[in-house]
Amino acid sequence: MNQKHRRFQGSLMGVRIGDTLGMPWESMSHESILEATGPLGITTFWNPQQRNDAPPWTQGLKSLNPGDYTDDWQMTRAGVKSYIHCSGFDLHHLALSYLEEMELSRLGWGGTTLAGMERVKNWMSEGHSNLPVSLLSHQLDTGSGNGVVMRIAPMALMNYRLYLEKRHRFSGIPTPLQHVIWEVGGLTHPDPRATIGAFAVASLIAKIVSFDNVVTDQKTLLCLLDGTLQEVLFMEENKCRTFFSQIQAERFSSRLAQISQAIISGISADEVRTQFGTSSVTLESAAFSIATFLRHPTDFKAALKEAVEAGGDTDTNAAIVGSLVGANVGLHGIPKEWAAFREDFAEAERLGVSLWTTCQRIHQPHRR
Repeated sequence: MNQKHRRFQGSLMGVRIGDTLGMPWESMSHESILEATGPLGITTFWNPQQRNDAPPWTQGLKSLNPGDYTDDWQMTRAGVKSYIHCSGFDLHHLALSYLEEMELSRLGWGGTTLAGMERVKNWMSEGHSNLPVSLLSHQLDTGSGNGVVMRIAPMALMNYRLYLEKRHRFSGIPTPLQHVIWEVGGLTHPDPRATIGAFAVASLIAKIVSFDNVVTDQKTLLCLLDGTLQEVLFMEENKCRTFFSQIQAERFSSRLAQISQAIISGISADEVRTQFGTSSVTLESAAFSIATFLRHPTDFKAALKEAVEAGGDTDTNAAIVGSLVGANVGLHGIPKEWAAFREDFAEAERLGVSLWTTCQRIHQPHRR
């Protein structure tokens, strides 16, 4: 039996390792990564490899060392600490936690996330005690990046109990997890597809954690994916109807349907990379990461190696894959040489236990 707190630790360690493992290669192509690493590919943590002609926002990564993290772990950690501090979900405190992290370092932060958090910061500086209106209510076709999905692991872990009984089916009633992710996405990203893609990943993490043992059966995993698809379809119809009526845009539900068919047909790593893409757009990053997880649901090293070597937004994609596989295999399923690469990696273990303890305390029945 894979104890639940090990799954919490595994998912958070997956984000930490994925972010770090992918950081040196962000914005590089599949071909250039393999050219630099040789036939063995990604086997450990490297110094940043970005070239001088890389995008300006990646140039700051050159100051980092092997094992350092970027915004993916930074914002995930902020979410964990907020849950622990508040003994539950508090959007206002979560926003403050993100702002504190933003002031510490903006390395790797996307423009949409920065703009959203600056808006929140300015609103609070004017003396408002509440938060500004959700950006999602603006229905703008902007801000569809992966700044939401990179930070949703804590919300998923804290809501795993929602799926203890009905992991495969969606009852048609909105879940608290849908509400939480919608609130989190509305802080920074106007395009609802960024939030819906984040929910899809969160839903899968929560469902996987609800199992007592590692999920190995492909049929079961595809049933979980189908349940997530039904939840996403509900969100698109009930929360995004105006958006899709005004803008002809691809829906994330179509990506989920493609993933299911691709896994059944035995899609290869190259086909996942070319069919779904690896950029920082949520339609690509979340879909690519889910498909990569389903190819290697129990092999942490193979999954993250494949995620990074695909190129593109390597740190976020690997962090998402790591959160999914880590939730499935638990901390014991993560290679020790990666989990213990540096002493500060142990922070993910400690936070995993604390988050699990917080989750248990919240759901314990009150006694006299």
